[in-house]
Amino acid sequence: MNIKIIKTILIILVVIITLVGAIMINNRVEEQRTGTIQEISASRLRSWLQSDQEILLIDVRTEEEYAAKHIPGSTLIPLEMINETVPFMAPELNSRIVVYCESGQRSREAAILLTELGYERIYDFGSLNNWNYNFAQGLG
Repeated sequence: MNIKIIKTILIILVVIITLVGAIMINNRVEEQRTGTIQEISASRLRSWLQSDQEILLIDVRTEEEYAAKHIPGSTLIPLEMINETVPFMAPELNSRIVVYCESGQRSREAAILLTELGYERIYDFGSLNNWNYNFAQGLG
């Protein structure tokens, strides 16, 4: 074989191995960042709320959405206020925190933000539509 062809093949292999390695590292970083986020069912969440267990249930929607209906016992902390508010409400990084929203998108974002703040026990309930029990209304 020609030396130029061998060099070209080696360069291509090095590039491929480098790209695969970078992708694997990126995937590991993503897993570590979101590794502590767990999903929670409506029945389990209800059980926790009915028990004496300490739990911070956060509705990350807007004030208007919260006022229309929310899970009883939840606290309104809009997504854009998560980083500033939660550390005051839950100073312990091992606090049990459950987040939810209308569709599940904002709750996932909130859960990721909370893991980036160092919280270890984050539960993403996802969509409010997963709640098959009574709702509360108003801001009180």
